Amino acid sequence: MIIAIPKLGYEATNFANRQAIRSFEARTLAAVVSDITSLTRSKIILQSAIETGYESQYGSSASANARSTVVRFLRNRTYEVFENAKIVGKSGIDHIFDIYARRDDKIIMPTIAIAISSSPSGQPIELDEVSKFDAAAFDCGIRNKVFLALPAISAQARQYAKKQKIDVIESQDLGRLV
Repeated sequence: MIIAIPKLGYEATNFANRQAIRSFEARTLAAVVSDITSLTRSKIILQSAIETGYESQYGSSASANARSTVVRFLRNRTYEVFENAKIVGKSGIDHIFDIYARRDDKIIMPTIAIAISSSPSGQPIELDEVSKFDAAAFDCGIRNKVFLALPAISAQARQYAKKQKIDVIESQDLGRLV
């Protein structure tokens, strides 16, 4: 966050926007405090499972149980949680995240995008699923990423996730969240 009194220059404003740095301009510090406390946050568009095309994931009790465990975990940590949240990326493309969570303390707003992928055959989730999720999160400017792989993730996908700083949770890890 940067506070500029009285204002930022054109290049500084563009740089702050590109780097997702929240900037405030005001004539006085009191005006900055007023701006921070009256901020309206962007709205997340919520859709039903049928509208988002995620109805198949609700069919699996393992996915539904994992989803409810993660949602409960985040809500217990005072996050505002959205399921099947549609967020418009910088590219203008709509991205749907299984779970999107945020916690607003008026100065910073940590956000988390979570993808849930399950394999009906019990095979590990492959790289393509993880890379699609990573690209969507990047387009939306979301840095905190969690990939929930049921039952597990492949070695190649795990290596990619580690490089891209995506936290991976597998079936056996869900107990840690209870």
